[in-house]
Amino acid sequence: MSVVEPVIEEAHPERVRLVFEQADGTVKETRVPAGTTLFDGASWNGVAIDSTCGGHGTCKKCKVRVASGDQAVSAVDPRAFTPEQLRAGWRLACRAHAAEDLVVEVPALQTRPKAALAGVGRHVILRPAVQKRYVELTEPTLEDQTSDLERLLQAMDDIEPRVPLEVVRTLGRTLRDADWKVTAVLVDDLLIDVEPGDTSSRRHALAFDLGTTTVVATLLDLETGQPLSVRSMLNMQQPFGADVISRISATMLDHEALEALRTRAQETLAQLAREVCQESTIDMREIYEVVVTGNVTMIQLALGIDPEPLSMAPFTIAARRLPETAASEFGLSVHERAPAVLFPALGAYVGPDIVAGILATGLTLDRRTRLFIDVGTNSEIVLGSSAEALATAAPAGPAFEAAQIRCGMRAAEGAIEGVRIVDGAVELTVIGDVEPVGLCVSGLVDAGNVAGEGAKIAALSVTERAAANAVLDE
Repeated sequence: MSVVEPVIEEAHPERVRLVFEQADGTVKETRVPAGTTLFDGASWNGVAIDSTCGGHGTCKKCKVRVASGDQAVSAVDPRAFTPEQLRAGWRLACRAHAAEDLVVEVPALQTRPKAALAGVGRHVILRPAVQKRYVELTEPTLEDQTSDLERLLQAMDDIEPRVPLEVVRTLGRTLRDADWKVTAVLVDDLLIDVEPGDTSSRRHALAFDLGTTTVVATLLDLETGQPLSVRSMLNMQQPFGADVISRISATMLDHEALEALRTRAQETLAQLAREVCQESTIDMREIYEVVVTGNVTMIQLALGIDPEPLSMAPFTIAARRLPETAASEFGLSVHERAPAVLFPALGAYVGPDIVAGILATGLTLDRRTRLFIDVGTNSEIVLGSSAEALATAAPAGPAFEAAQIRCGMRAAEGAIEGVRIVDGAVELTVIGDVEPVGLCVSGLVDAGNVAGEGAKIAALSVTERAAANAVLDE
């Protein structure tokens, strides 16, 4: 009698099904290993959950509601929710480890923070790198067999541009289809395109401020130097943490996080590029140059450069001045040969955004000593003149996000941004003129000032009453 040995299958971790129901009606379903936090399950699948600590359990912002399934209450949950909310299924996503199939409701994430979209700059002479030359060429004949490229360059004999092979590939067809009337597009000394007809009045550039929290895009008309459209939105990297250290830590803990952060940064830039072009009815192919500034970490993450050396002594940056970069490296569907201009960095935490600010203010062109302050998620101060400049930096993001305040939030719709006393009553200013849902830092500061003024008024009233009583006694 033969004995059949049992086949022992390799054990696989149990997987559970998570269904994320988002506020906009989008539903995403995924399967993850049992024990995965709801925060990680959402982040891995492109579901944005509010967080300023990157899922480390300190900010208590990642609030979700378990609509179906049983999810245990963590030790931190009672500090974030009322007993009624806990019974209704509210949990902190980063503390909720899924042990069974769950349906999770994800509140709307405010992606349109209030941002300053206009400012004051110094007057500069408009000399854009993007130039256009309209030329009318003579057709070749048996007597004049000059090549197409030479014919074009002869019509612009005051310059000697570099010509990419991609331009030559389509040059012949463009010249003949346009009846030899074309516009050459140059960026500095590089010929990036030859367009049919006269398009010399249409040249645009796109500038980005890639902030840790907020990203701003400005579409510029290079004929006039005037902005055509300005839009801002929340950096889509936000679920990985509110500050640069949290995002660097994410790349160190998960080897796939760097690619996820790069993708989210590029999706943010691409979304804003589409919006400013739609608002101005500009074809994205008419954007011939892109300028991107931001702190060192944001630039490196957007380009997929490992940021780990930025987080530890001696805080080494990948390159003080990055090599020439195409706009397509940032995931932008602008002109295919448009360059991306990047400012140099001064150090790991005094980055290209500060260099851009120094340039915009003319700080180092003035004999006077002036102070330039950039207050943001990462804040910098530069003291300088034409003789020298000194710079330093420190994080301010947690303060501006009101990260450790129970009802704190970033400056988005529903945030109380102003508090004042009018005729003895407290008056609130709420972003978006909607029902308040929390306090941003400006509202918090105002509330503190109002409380202080209230104390003074109360003290004054006591003094006045004492004086009145003294008069009556006399």
